[in-house]
Amino acid sequence: TRFELRRQGHLNVQPMQGASHRGGRRTKRRASAGVSASASAASAAPQPGSAQAGALSEAAGGGQGHALSSNIQGLRFMQSAREEEQRRRQEQEQLRHLEDMQWVIPGFEAEVAAAEEGQDAPEKVSAAALPLCLCRRSYKGFNPVVEQWVKEQLQQHAAAASAAEELEQATVLRTMKRRRAKPRP
Repeated sequence: TRFELRRQGHLNVQPMQGASHRGGRRTKRRASAGVSASASAASAAPQPGSAQAGALSEAAGGGQGHALSSNIQGLRFMQSAREEEQRRRQEQEQLRHLEDMQWVIPGFEAEVAAAEEGQDAPEKVSAAALPLCLCRRSYKGFNPVVEQWVKEQLQQHAAAASAAEELEQATVLRTMKRRRAKPRP
């Protein structure tokens, strides 16, 4: 048969492009898909000075073995990832220049240091006033040792909360006193 002859290499018959058998259809589809893919890739190729071309060159030189195509670069998740990377870089640059933007008038260094120490103190107070989370370990007096421990924990938490509240009120009163003590022009 023809198939056996072709397989052995004795018969070189190429299927026709518009033939009705399966091989011709597949060839025809592949050819048309290849043409449209290459045409769209050529039309969507980034210009040499564009941002996409820069991103592609960064991706190629960034240690990756291959650069991503322009079609993949154009996908929404790739664009959002690129925007997120730019946003993160801008935030890092702003943090670098933060110390340069802050300045202190000569002679007021002690007040700035005191203000910075005062900002650290509320963090310590808030850590002491964290909510108490006790799980049920005894029910209706079944384990009196555990229930006694829970009562002690509740008392300690209440004492810490009241101390934190008193400290907060004291700091508020001090700041009010400082404001009143300053001479008004």
